[in-house]
Amino acid sequence: MTEIEPMIKKAFDNGEDFNLITAGTSMLPMLRDRKDTVVLSRKEGKLKKYDLPLYKRADGSFVLHRIVGIGKEGYIMSGDNHFTKEYPITDEQIVAVVAAYIKNGKRISVDSLSYKIYCRWHC
Repeated sequence: MTEIEPMIKKAFDNGEDFNLITAGTSMLPMLRDRKDTVVLSRKEGKLKKYDLPLYKRADGSFVLHRIVGIGKEGYIMSGDNHFTKEYPITDEQIVAVVAAYIKNGKRISVDSLSYKIYCRWHC
């Protein structure tokens, strides 16, 4: 991911989104390991509960988890397939935010009703 970060920033500087194939199982059942793609866009302003940011941990690793709460010191994150929470994640750690995802060839916007229902039901 360290090699991809400059490409993400370049796409954003050009006014474009960046597509990224997901890896890992923390966002199951929504995102499947190396099968689904997320459409990343530039973070605009404060994020809210249920947003799905790509962020960089202090150890340099990149994580795509959902905001499950907001505390005084930052965002509270967790994968859909996890029970543990990570806190605090600050705005400075956020690289991008998911605008849509592509599953089985179908693009699903985070603004769609089906996505919003999934978030409330699953989280």
